[in-house]
Amino acid sequence: MAIATALFLALLAAAHVGDDPDAVDRPLSLFREQRPVIGYFLFGLLVLIGALHLRTYYWLGLGRELFAPAASMGLLAVVALTPSPAAGHTVAALVLLGFVFSW
Repeated sequence: MAIATALFLALLAAAHVGDDPDAVDRPLSLFREQRPVIGYFLFGLLVLIGALHLRTYYWLGLGRELFAPAASMGLLAVVALTPSPAAGHTVAALVLLGFVFSW
């Protein structure tokens, strides 16, 4: 999981430091729409990290604690699969952020 996380952070930093001066302010979902190769790879890494997280919880016998990472993965899937201007995308992204920071 550490390697996937480090790769995600390195790619995210590289994507934000590119030639485009507006890239610093660009949310992750717009990379998916404007630079699909990088955007989908970043979302794929997030899904991989989440899956590894779920697997680790399961292996450690923390079945009762699986709700938070599983719900986060479901919300992340909605964010990854819906267009950025869609209302469902915005709601899922805000709920995901609120859920992650409040759980």
